[in-house]
Amino acid sequence: MIILTIFFFITAVLYSSIGFGGGSTYLALLLIWDVPYYIFPILALICNIIVVSGNSINFLKSKNINFNLLYPYLIGSIPFAFIGASISIDKNLFEILLFFILILDDEINRYQDYYTSFGVLLLLHSMITLIPRFALTSFTVKKIHRREIGFYTLIVGGNEKALNIYNELENIKNSPGYIFKGFVSTNGVDRSLMDADIEYYGNYSSLKETIIKEEIEEVIIAIEPSEHENINRIINDLSNLQVKIKVIPDMYNILTGSVKMTSIFGALLIEVNPEIMPAW
Repeated sequence: MIILTIFFFITAVLYSSIGFGGGSTYLALLLIWDVPYYIFPILALICNIIVVSGNSINFLKSKNINFNLLYPYLIGSIPFAFIGASISIDKNLFEILLFFILILDDEINRYQDYYTSFGVLLLLHSMITLIPRFALTSFTVKKIHRREIGFYTLIVGGNEKALNIYNELENIKNSPGYIFKGFVSTNGVDRSLMDADIEYYGNYSSLKETIIKEEIEEVIIAIEPSEHENINRIINDLSNLQVKIKVIPDMYNILTGSVKMTSIFGALLIEVNPEIMPAW
């Protein structure tokens, strides 16, 4: 909010220097800073009154006000200001109207100037948003590949298949983002997995407790074909825990129509959508 206050002050100084209030710019700044929409009119009006009052006092002192010219504007603007303030519009519509008002407010000598104004705004918006986002995304992806950050992941399964998926994802040069916290067994534990450098959280009954305690974000189901009848039970148990569920590809036939492929690098995994219908 400190930065927003500074921008408000700069806006007030610049607009007051040419006799304006800066109302449209206050609204644009409030919109950019995602200030609650319902207080837009109050803040913008207060700031506008303060700036315009200062200008009016200076004009009165210098005797530059023509009251004969001012009266029609006062008579027309005051009631219409109340009427406009009483009209409620949707925030999305307000954003569109404000965008075009700011463009139409520019000095226009020919209609091609509208294209120029729109092009300049589009270019500035792209440079201000696209370039920083691209840089931030690239920086984040590199940190994920270097295993500096990632998603806490739990493996459900205690067999050779679970060990293989763990080794494959851990040995990838560029990490896909999994930070393995450990595994939970469904039907006993393979000796080779117990010897691996990964923590064992116990049997399936401790699954929910482990996910909550360790703040697990993704769960990979790696069970043998003989345990396929347990898949629905596992997915149902995980559906209310706000975690991403992934399974290995040979389970695709069981889950046809409710899964999507998401892996690009390393082991191919299928992301499971536990909902019967999509969100739309």
